[in-house]
Amino acid sequence: MRLPPLLHAADNMLLRRVFSPRIEVRPRRSIVSFTFDDIPASAASLGARILEDRGARGTFYIAGGLISRADSGFANVPDLRRLSESGHELGCHTFCHRGLRTMSASDAAADLEANARFFNDALGLERPSNFAYPFNKGTLSGLGSLRSRYRSARGGRCGINRGATPAYQLSAVEIAQPEANQLDDWLDDAVENPGWLIYFTHDVSENPGPYGSRPETLDRLVAGALERGHEVLTVDAALDRLGVGS
Repeated sequence: MRLPPLLHAADNMLLRRVFSPRIEVRPRRSIVSFTFDDIPASAASLGARILEDRGARGTFYIAGGLISRADSGFANVPDLRRLSESGHELGCHTFCHRGLRTMSASDAAADLEANARFFNDALGLERPSNFAYPFNKGTLSGLGSLRSRYRSARGGRCGINRGATPAYQLSAVEIAQPEANQLDDWLDDAVENPGWLIYFTHDVSENPGPYGSRPETLDRLVAGALERGHEVLTVDAALDRLGVGS
């Protein structure tokens, strides 16, 4: 079912507050996950290297249709294979990078299957375990398709996940331009009140796009998470740590 624009906010709220199944996020030690959407080439190279240099790994949400565009500026298939072989998680970001709200339930299911085929045919991998909404917008009409395929879905509601948390509307903190002054404050908040903090961004560059991160910012946040005693995990590893079933 496609909803008119005026009902989009209610759709998102009902997904988050009512219909999404809950997971219990009550870690003794806070978890921090670093995630990347679309996967520009700089995220697969510089972003991954920043994490690896700190002994950490991230989650990279892949839209196979973007990766398939040869001159797109996005990571290529060898880049994705290297990420997987290096211990990073590859998640689903749809195949065509369209918002689920623009698709019928059947179209959404077909698109998610197309991305699963991309993972299998191009990368030799099983279907991904976790999902991130393009444009950070969820919809009730896609919930059935998501629940049957993925352990979680990350949205764009800003905050730290704590307590009973909607598995298909995980909160996250965006690293974008201009960079917010309080990005590090979230790490301090997670010291005082443990939870699961998820950062997300796109490209990683000295001159990032509007939705990207400067490398020094990403490195500072990764280092800051570790220095504060947080556990830096991929989304899938975080769900394992929280005892969430597959």
